Amino acid sequence: MTRCVTTGIVSLTVPFMDNAIAAAGRPTIMIVDNDLLLSSLLEAVFKDEGLHVLTSANGQEALDLLGTVKAPQLILSDMNMPVMGGAELFKCLKSKLATKNIPIILSSALEDIEVTSQELGASACLKKPYDLEALTNLVKKHLN
Repeated sequence: MTRCVTTGIVSLTVPFMDNAIAAAGRPTIMIVDNDLLLSSLLEAVFKDEGLHVLTSANGQEALDLLGTVKAPQLILSDMNMPVMGGAELFKCLKSKLATKNIPIILSSALEDIEVTSQELGASACLKKPYDLEALTNLVKKHLN
């Protein structure tokens, strides 16, 4: 069952106005992954590429954040996370008018990530561990 309810439990540090100013003229991507080390690494890589980066530790946190900021041009989401996983997040985002056209790249260490991504209709998928250059090129491709 897909849950799209904002709980208000998550404390956000990026107000809407600050996000709009920070992202002025730069594409925004959202990284949704409960591996905080990986999220921090990807955030640094994509900031170096000139992107504005939002991060969330799970699908529900991502939904909460999306309720307060301008929607990103792309979402990179892990499949296996606590609270709300990538498949549930994907279904919720695709059911909403404001987010249904955002390209979503799904990632997972599970063998069936390609099949699952195709079944959901994801823009692309990557099996973990992934090559950073391949990920960067995939993100650039979907932003252009």
